[in-house]
Amino acid sequence: MSKEKILYAENKDQIANLEMSVNYGKGLIENSIAEWNRICPVNTLTLDELHSFIGADPLRLPLPEKVDSLLREKLVTGKKLSFEGIALNAEKLKELLVMPDLTGFIASLSKFKDPIPYKVFAMHDYIYWEYYQIEAGKVQILTEGVESYKNSFREYAETAEELERLKSILPVCKAMTEFMKLNPKITDCAWISTNLMIYDAEGLFFYPSYAFVKYNRF
Repeated sequence: MSKEKILYAENKDQIANLEMSVNYGKGLIENSIAEWNRICPVNTLTLDELHSFIGADPLRLPLPEKVDSLLREKLVTGKKLSFEGIALNAEKLKELLVMPDLTGFIASLSKFKDPIPYKVFAMHDYIYWEYYQIEAGKVQILTEGVESYKNSFREYAETAEELERLKSILPVCKAMTEFMKLNPKITDCAWISTNLMIYDAEGLFFYPSYAFVKYNRF
């Protein structure tokens, strides 16, 4: 196994999709946290608690009663449950609370059900909850996890054999790219084995195929 590792191809559209989704999700989470802090400034919401309101079903809207229950819990938690030396029952106190208006927070949760913008068709259309954390009230993106997922859309030559095949095919890709530029009327590349190289019709260039670099198929 060679220690060298060379990137030779990547799905830029899917990487762009991921970046758009992660940034979009961060904005939604920040909005919901801000709405929660407006109605419950004494006890902020955790990421897991926020996620529990959303659920996995993209058609299910957040349940106001679930929000109401947790809010009552947080408004009472940490409070001194006595009045002039008389102990108060926490559960009864929750029932007697005059609740703030939840409309803004519920509306912020509903936005998680809206379609997520993407550059091209995406196989996954959801919020990547595992790539966020809330630190000191601020939503942060866990960039290491995001970069790791981006690598699933990238192809690397890693072994000595793969690097040798990559070295042999790169000049061919370059030559074929120049050939296509000099012959713009040629638009059909079906005559070239996709096991050997792939043509990027948008970027107008050839790049080595996974089948050839990894498995010596052509």
